[in-house]
Amino acid sequence: MNFISLISRKIEPTGLNKENIFNFNTIKNHIYHDDYQKITSLKLNCQLTSKDSFHLYYPGCGADIIYPLLYITHLIPNSKEIKLTFVDKSNHLDLIKTILDDIKINFKQATPTSISFYTNNILFNLQFITKDITYFNLDNFDIYFEKSFRIFKERIFEKKVYEDLNENGIIISDNGFENLNLKRFNIPKEISIYDDMIIAIKPPIDHNNQ
Repeated sequence: MNFISLISRKIEPTGLNKENIFNFNTIKNHIYHDDYQKITSLKLNCQLTSKDSFHLYYPGCGADIIYPLLYITHLIPNSKEIKLTFVDKSNHLDLIKTILDDIKINFKQATPTSISFYTNNILFNLQFITKDITYFNLDNFDIYFEKSFRIFKERIFEKKVYEDLNENGIIISDNGFENLNLKRFNIPKEISIYDDMIIAIKPPIDHNNQ
């Protein structure tokens, strides 16, 4: 892996390109080979979902666009369209656009805070919200994604995430979410830097037992 200087450049949108491909050859300068191998070797005992359109929430995202795309394109490759809500107290959208340019993914920009792009036949619509998650609430999303965020959150935050996650929603996190009603997949814990990786589904509410 080469040294990457995360300094944003002024990148002009070039529009959508359905032929964009996201794989190790295109992202190898932005991810360790071992990390790529671990993630793309993940095998679940059933498919995560039969839906093809989702809303993904990623708090404390920084400029990380590589990892959520890698998990989605590997675990839910038949997706058609995904809305990405990225939230961080600093605005990293220009860095994300720089990374997309580095990995040869074209994008269009509809507003100052939103971009759209294709990769691996999936349309991603990304909205970047600059806000401290302590003062931000997002209701009704289908996928919760988290990476290297443990020191910034409290268990009360995880409970709120669980409550706002849609039924049959998916959690992909490198730690936490103990003592919550989740269907957990048996995956290697060491994929996480905390040795606590979790991929899980929130089961439907059993209204007969309410």
